[in-house]
Amino acid sequence: MPDYLFLRVGQNTGTLQPAVNLLVNAQDNSYVLSPEIRYLESSLDIRTSIQIAHGAGDTEFGSIPPQNTFTIQLRYQFF
Repeated sequence: MPDYLFLRVGQNTGTLQPAVNLLVNAQDNSYVLSPEIRYLESSLDIRTSIQIAHGAGDTEFGSIPPQNTFTIQLRYQFF
């Protein structure tokens, strides 16, 4: 059974909310690093994140086909 380490560091400043997530498989030293920033203003919510998976090809996170992912989410509440 794998041992995992999860770390999240973030700051809620009201409008801007930066954060960094780290998930490490302690047995094979592979990891996923995901910095993100979120912008909240009344009904508008924008979130941007980058997910970076690293490890050798035979490790859990190194064997993920799309190793790096960039995401933008836009939400708007009408009422």
